[in-house]
Formats: sequence, structure tokens, C-alpha cells
Amino acid sequence: MKNQIFKFLRSLFVHMRPYLLFISGVSGLSGMALSNDPLSLKKFVILFICYFCIYGFGQALTDCFQLDTDKISSPYRPLSQGLISKKALLASSLTGLFLIAIALIYYNNSIIVPAIAAVLGLISYTHFKKNYWMGGPIWNSLIVCLLPLMGLLSAESNLNLLILSKNPELIYILCFNFFAYSNFVLIGYLKDISADKVTNYNTFPVKFGWNATVLLGDSILLMGIILLWINISTSDLAVITFFIVAIVIGLYGQIKAHFPKKKEEEYSRIPIESTVRFFITGNIAIILSLKPSWLIFLVIFYICFELTLLARPERSQI
Repeated sequence: MKNQIFKFLRSLFVHMRPYLLFISGVSGLSGMALSNDPLSLKKFVILFICYFCIYGFGQALTDCFQLDTDKISSPYRPLSQGLISKKALLASSLTGLFLIAIALIYYNNSIIVPAIAAVLGLISYTHFKKNYWMGGPIWNSLIVCLLPLMGLLSAESNLNLLILSKNPELIYILCFNFFAYSNFVLIGYLKDISADKVTNYNTFPVKFGWNATVLLGDSILLMGIILLWINISTSDLAVITFFIVAIVIGLYGQIKAHFPKKKEEEYSRIPIESTVRFFITGNIAIILSLKPSWLIFLVIFYICFELTLLARPERSQI
């Protein structure tokens, strides 16, 4: 019995993509950093764990709806191998998201609206990815944009959605997260072109090809850099360092996407990794401009990201 539970948890862990939990973690933190209320250590830890795990349960949930293409592009995943049932993965991911939502709603009832929107968005994501060539990046990024919103709501419980709509700093952070994550989704589809063609997924790379995808990625990255610059409101050395690192990494990834050894799926790894690093380092720069006292935590956070990325089970996948 214990062995079966261990195997199940291991399978769930693989589908949660531990190396990508840092995306939702840093996105939630960017919203929390906007709060003017002092956060107790207990509340900070609880909220951080919630936002850190959201992405993982969300990934596991979406995997339940795109098994057709995953069997070809990601055969290493337990669901593709039949090591875990779709029903069990669906139930565990929804349970995880439900428990996180309950914890967040405890701090602010207003979170129930974006929480429900996020779950419905995840369930419907595969439909938009499969049928609309820009549906995937736009829909997925809108879901991620809910995280900074929820982060601020949970950290400052006297706020509501109406007040937040008049917060220009939050709007800029949401816009940065939208564009930075859109590029990750778009460039990420480069690794699945063959599988998506076979399974009739009408993604942007399938419809328009490698070159057009990378050119669109250039434009999205430029928007991300502009929004990152707008979000930076200090000349603090740590902030400027992460700001520069984010830009260099983002540009490097796009250059590698333009000039790979071959314009084939196996050479998309570095460009995709770069979009993730741009998203995380950019958000760290924004957070530090608001909460410089979080520097040590965020440096450790980023180091842990790189170590977890290095240890992922399939190097070609991200």
C-alpha cells in the first residue's frame, strides 16, 4: 500500500513540473510585494507555498486534456505511460487547487472570483490551444495574470477587486506577466511541432512555421522589456542587476531561436529555457524594487530554480 502511494505521488510530482513551480511562485510574490500591510512570517510562508504549488497542480490538470499530443511529445510522463490514470490525476490536481483556493480565500473572500476563473481557464485551455493559433499563449497568459492579482488580494485583505482596478502599479505588473509568459508559451510550442501536427493542434508554429514564431517572439519580448523598464522604479544595485540579467537572457534566447544548428524541435531547449529565466528574473527585479528586504530570499529562490531545472527528468522538456 505504501509503495503504491509513493508511486502515485512520484507520478503526480512529475506532472507538476517542479522546475516550473517557480513561475507561479514568483508571479504570486510580485502581487504580494505591492501590499502595504506588514506580512507576518507565518502568513508569508503560507501564501508563498500556495502560489508556488498552484502552477504544478494546474499543469497536472491540463495534462489530463492533452494526452493525445503528450503521448508523442512527452512519452516519459506517467500518464503517457499508463502509470497513473487520467481520473486519478484529474482528481488529485483539482483537489490540490481546491485546497489552495480555500487557504487563499481565508485571507480575502474576493479571491474566490479569480480562483474560479483560473480553474475554469485551466480546464478550457486545451480547447483554445488546439483550435486557435494564438489561443494557447493568450489564454494561458491571462490565467497567469490572475496570480499577481490574487497575490495582492491575499496579502492585503482589506482590498477588493474594484479598488485593484484603479491600481496602476498592479496593471503594469499584470501586463509584464502577460507578455513574458506569452513568449514562454509561444516559444515552448516549438518543441511540440511534430506531435501537434499529427494530433491536429492548430498552434502558431504548426500554422506559420519556426521563423514566424520566433519573429513574433521578438515582438513579445520587446513588449516585456518595455514593461519591465516601466515597472522598475529604483536604481538599487540588486534591482538593476536582475533587470540587466533578464534582458540579456531574453535576447540570448531569441538569438538562439533565430540561429539554431537546425530549426528542429531538439534545438528549441535553450530558447525555451531563456523565456522562463526572463519571466522569473524580470519578476524578481520588480519585486526587489518594491521590497528590497526580500533580496536574500529571492537569491536563494533563484538558485533553487536553476538547481531544480538542472535536475528535471527529461532535459529536452520544459
